[in-house]
Order: sequence, then structure tokens, then C-alpha cells
Amino acid sequence: MLIALFVFFLPGEVGGSSFSVFDTFKVGEITLEGDIVFSEKVIKNLLPKRGTKFSEELLKEGIERIIIFYLNKGFPFVTVIPGQFSIDSSYLSWKFLIEPGQLQRISNIFLEGLSYTSSDFLQRKISIKKNDIYNEKEIKEAISRLEKLDYIDVDSFTVVPASDNGFVDVIIYLNEQTGGDFKGAISYSNNGGFSGLVAFSNTNLFGRGRNVEIELEKDRDEYQTELFEYTEPDILSLPVNLNFSLNHKYIKDNYNLVSFSSGAEYLFPDASFLLHAGFEIISGQDMSESYPFLDAGFSYKSKPFDIFYKERFRKGRGWDMETSADIYFLAFVLKLEYFKLSFEGSDLIFYRSFRGYPGMVVKEGGVVGLEFRSRFGVLTAYPFVDANFFLDEWKYSYGFGLSIKRFCLEYAVPKGISLDEGRIYFRFDGK
Repeated sequence: MLIALFVFFLPGEVGGSSFSVFDTFKVGEITLEGDIVFSEKVIKNLLPKRGTKFSEELLKEGIERIIIFYLNKGFPFVTVIPGQFSIDSSYLSWKFLIEPGQLQRISNIFLEGLSYTSSDFLQRKISIKKNDIYNEKEIKEAISRLEKLDYIDVDSFTVVPASDNGFVDVIIYLNEQTGGDFKGAISYSNNGGFSGLVAFSNTNLFGRGRNVEIELEKDRDEYQTELFEYTEPDILSLPVNLNFSLNHKYIKDNYNLVSFSSGAEYLFPDASFLLHAGFEIISGQDMSESYPFLDAGFSYKSKPFDIFYKERFRKGRGWDMETSADIYFLAFVLKLEYFKLSFEGSDLIFYRSFRGYPGMVVKEGGVVGLEFRSRFGVLTAYPFVDANFFLDEWKYSYGFGLSIKRFCLEYAVPKGISLDEGRIYFRFDGK
């Protein structure tokens, strides 16, 4: 629109030309008019420098930077209007009229669209307080924190004058999603039989962001585990969750193990740190023993990386470590996993399944997997290869997967094994 005005008012021999005529101009003198509030030097630093090659995009970016500056300094109703311009040789100069309006403070933040989730709970996720100077950057950061909740989608927000002069209300429009999630998996191979997993979680129990997770996994009669976890969020209105966990594991011919732990998880926008204390009771054919432990861990979830790391320090029994990472680049997904027990002489072991293999007991293992994902509408196809480290040697598998929305079907075959001896996997997420 501004370019069209330029063309209209330029001398006759230029009028009617295409916008490309301005490719020959450079930015000249820029002057500011209106109640700019801040120093001219500060505002002009947001604009293109004299001598810069002029373009319509350059002008739009300059206007946008000015508007963002004022929005983050307490002026939500600012207007910026490019006004009179002039041409001197190859330099194009113009004036900006800036009308910031009155400095505004926050009166209230209203959350619209909630029917189940507690507004008071979500308000604790927003660090902006009454009487704070309006800052749009902080509002968008608060919205980003809300959007990280699995059960909340943010449509938009608007700013309206409040009843008191110099104050505004911020209205955030939300959509709630179901807080329940039901997942399952089953696999089968001719040489390994059936294994399966079912899990239920609710990430917004009673509308207050509480999380409950129940999980059951079984592999033939060789292995079984049950897990119950509960999370109480935002203790003392801080980004800290209080966690409780109860877990039972059975490994045939090895042990029954029951563990209980409790601790805290400190949350950042994309990361979290946890510290848990607990105890384990382990029993076998001729023994029964209990001892305390301490868990310390870290996770980070923000593409292109999903990273997890945890160590468990057991009194008198050393430590075990588990870490994994998913790395996304172009159409590829690189999957990394490694776990290890510190003491070879310990009676503790891991029970693990590697894609294509039946479950097995190991003290150390790892995976390097590479998937190539191709999308065909709602269908995603991905061939994959895995390099698996277990039982003190590297073994390899390959396969093919298909996923449609929340359903996934895979077939994996260990290298050197006939195709009909592979393992088929079916997974679903009923959220």
C-alpha cells in the first residue's frame, strides 16, 4: 500500500512504473513525529540505516520492530503511520508518525473457554500480576507455557481497556482437550511368543493438572511390571512438581522387586530436573533384602531433540544409568539409547526388548536406530535399521513401519534370521 502511494506521487516519468523502480533508491533521512515517549536515538536504532538499499519489505520490518518495541514497553494501542516522503537524488526519505497512546498496566487476565479445568490452577502458570506494566512478550511467554499442557490449546488473545483509566484486561481464549490417555502395545514372534503393555494416564485430574499414570507390562511368563505414579503440580505456586511412584518388577528365576519413591521435579519451559528418594525391597529364592536409593534425572523435549537421562544410586549396590535421545532432522529420526549397571557382581539386572528380538536379561545395552519417514496423506511409512548392543556384542535388525494417526504397525527382523522369524508390533494411543 505504501509503495502504491510512492508511485502515485513520484514525477511523471516514474509514475506508472512497477514497484521494482525502488530498487534504485537508498534509505535517506528518517524523521519521527508524535509523542514518541522514548529518545529518538532508541527508536531510530530500530529502523534501517541511511544508505541501506530500500525495499518495501525493509520498510514493513522497520514498522513492525517499532510496534513490537512499544508493545513490550506498556503501550498496547500504539499506531505507527509512515507519512510524508521526499526524494533527493537516489535517497528516499520519509517521516513516521508514532502515536503510542497512554501507558497501560494489567488489571486482570481472563481465561475464556474453560468448562473442566480450574481457572485458578491455570492462573498459577501465568507469572504476570495485577499492576504490572503491559508487556506483550511476557504475555506470549505465558501463553506458550499454557500450550505446553497436553489438555490446553490457545486460540488467541485480545487486549481491552479496563474500567480503571490506564489499565487493560487481557482475555485469553482457550480450548480444552481430553486429559485421559489410553495406550497399548502388543508384539509377537514365532521364536519369542507374545508380549504386551497397557497404560492409562490422566494429565488433568479434577481439572487441577494432577497427573496419574498406571502401567502394566508383561512378556510371556518371563517378565512383568506394574507401575503407579502420581504428580501434584506447582507446589507453593512454584514451577515444582511433587512426585510419588510405586513399582513392582518380576523377572523369572531372578527376583521380585518392589520400589517406592517420592521427590520433586523442577520445570523449565522445555526441560525438567528431578530428585527422588526411596527404597527397594528385593526377594529371590533364598534371599530378601531392602535398601534406600536416590534418583537424579534430567529431560529436555523440544524438537529437534528429545533427551532423557536418569541415574539411580543404591546404598551398597552401586548405581544404574539410563539415557535416551531422539533427534529429528529432515525426514530422518535418529534414536539413541544406553543403560548400564555399575556392579557386575550385583544380583540386579535389566529386562529389555530390542526391536526384532524377544525380551532378555542384561546388565548393559544400547541402541542406535535410524528411521526414514515418508508421509502419504495421513499415512506415514518408515523403513528402519537398528544397531543393538546387548550380551556383550553388537547385533543388528531391520524392518518397516506404518502409522496412521494413533495406530502403528511395525515388523522387525534380526540380521541373519529368516523373514518369518521376525517380530510384529502393534501400538495404539487412544487419547
